[in-house]
Amino acid sequence: MQFLMQMISAPGEMVPFFVGLALLVGWFLCQHKYKFAGLFATANLFTIAIVQILKRIVAEPRPVGASETGFGFPSQHVASYVVLWGILIYITKNKLLKLLGILMIILVGISRVYLGEHYVIDVVGGYIVGFMVLWLSWWSWSRFYLQKS
Repeated sequence: MQFLMQMISAPGEMVPFFVGLALLVGWFLCQHKYKFAGLFATANLFTIAIVQILKRIVAEPRPVGASETGFGFPSQHVASYVVLWGILIYITKNKLLKLLGILMIILVGISRVYLGEHYVIDVVGGYIVGFMVLWLSWWSWSRFYLQKS
């Protein structure tokens, strides 16, 4: 179980996350889907900024024994998974990818608590921030891009 939880959580570490985000944005650019590339880049960078600001304001320590340093509330992994996978769920027609996205969004919260990196409240905070940014992304997308089409 430990290995599975680590594998779920690993893509949310900063370096793999930025590499994955860059590859995804690059793929959209190669497909000439510039608006999707912009949406992914903007929403994910905004999520990281908001979470880091909140971490410094709230200054809630992580659980004793956590391997990561820095503050715990809200969970960056959870917020980032909600936004990245949430946008993919929104734009893809592939049902398997949608299911994978839903599972990853659910499982990342469980993995962060299981691995001892966050308290439950940190994960809940990550979900709240992530879904707020996701809603803002959907709202701005529908308002500024879909209405102009």
